[in-house]
Amino acid sequence: VTTMSNFFKVTGTSLASTSATTLLTAPAQSSFILSSVIISNTNSGNTTVDINFVDSSTGSTYNIATDLSIGAKTKVELLSNSFVLEEGDSITAAPSAGGCIDIVISYLDRYRGG
Repeated sequence: VTTMSNFFKVTGTSLASTSATTLLTAPAQSSFILSSVIISNTNSGNTTVDINFVDSSTGSTYNIATDLSIGAKTKVELLSNSFVLEEGDSITAAPSAGGCIDIVISYLDRYRGG
């Protein structure tokens, strides 16, 4: 018997380098409904960040934001509506400078376990 359970969760990541970092991946038997993605610049200068969606069903990567400018010591809410990650899908981020971008994601985990 398959049951559906909902769990509200939050995760945070500090981007230590300029390499693309996976922020969140929906595991098997789950889909995530993202409600908030807060990107914070802890640096005293402006920084940019690229945010991408990786679609596991097609193997394609899609740009959500390119060179999104985050002012010194400020934050940006990336989402204006909810965003769904299906099983295996992920969100990645790559900043222009390492060690100064923190990203916090709030989401609903819709688990279809047995």
